[in-house]
Amino acid sequence: MKTALDVLKLPPRYFVTATILAAFLLFSDPETLKQFGAFEFASEYRKYIGIVFLASAALSINGILGYFGRSTQSLVRAREIKKRLNALTEPEKQILRYYIAKETRTNYLYMYDGIVEGLKAAGILTPAAERGPPTCYPYNITDEAWNYLKKNRHLLLGETDYWRNDQERHPVDLLREYAGHNAPR
Repeated sequence: MKTALDVLKLPPRYFVTATILAAFLLFSDPETLKQFGAFEFASEYRKYIGIVFLASAALSINGILGYFGRSTQSLVRAREIKKRLNALTEPEKQILRYYIAKETRTNYLYMYDGIVEGLKAAGILTPAAERGPPTCYPYNITDEAWNYLKKNRHLLLGETDYWRNDQERHPVDLLREYAGHNAPR
């Protein structure tokens, strides 16, 4: 049973190879098989070769369809991220400006901040670690968002030129900001 599960974990290229080899043994004319010295083998084990052909063909098709499904999903995700980056709010721009301005892939932000959670849900930010400093957690910008913003820096232009890194902010400033007083400098 364990061996069968290990076989199913193999990359599709092995199943494609097995399919081609089994198809050759099953469907080649006897003269061709005799030239390769495989006629007796193909004749004696024909039903087992047929089972290998069917199983490996099914697994090959499954692997190929899975690859195209993942590729399509990745393209759709990239398109959604680009669309979202073209509709950023000023607070979102402030967070993303930090990554581009500092040429870094990591920013420390408050984990329970709604803006951060929105960027995370949109696939723009991902948590870099399960734990971080007591007040802030590291967030990485995804490859799609990073590459798109590097090429389209104008998307980060807005009402301010402020960028946000919660690790550099004083707790009193944060309290004032959330209370609606004294916008961050």
